[in-house]
Amino acid sequence: METTLNEESVNDPTLEEATPEWYTAEESATKLRVHVTTVHEMCRKKELAAIKAGRDWRISAQGLQAIAMNAVHRKPDIAAMEQMADLITERILAGLGKALSQQYIDRSASK
Repeated sequence: METTLNEESVNDPTLEEATPEWYTAEESATKLRVHVTTVHEMCRKKELAAIKAGRDWRISAQGLQAIAMNAVHRKPDIAAMEQMADLITERILAGLGKALSQQYIDRSASK
């Protein structure tokens, strides 16, 4: 049995419902409120439902919805946040220590 396309079959609403909606990386970045590079990285890591179309990525609407829902329901990683705060504090104190040491050296040299 041969299937032929005609105007009626192309305009069939069930066909439109079955066809997934795809977005470019730029459109996806806008929807997710991230940089386009982040979207490319997420596609490469297979964190987004996407296909490669030549040099470009096409991201499925369902994939974007899944990522958005995951982001809404994700709990913050408190341990990682505490680690980052400790690292920042350590670097600030190290920089402050160097600055104070330099001031002491400068004052000693000027006497």
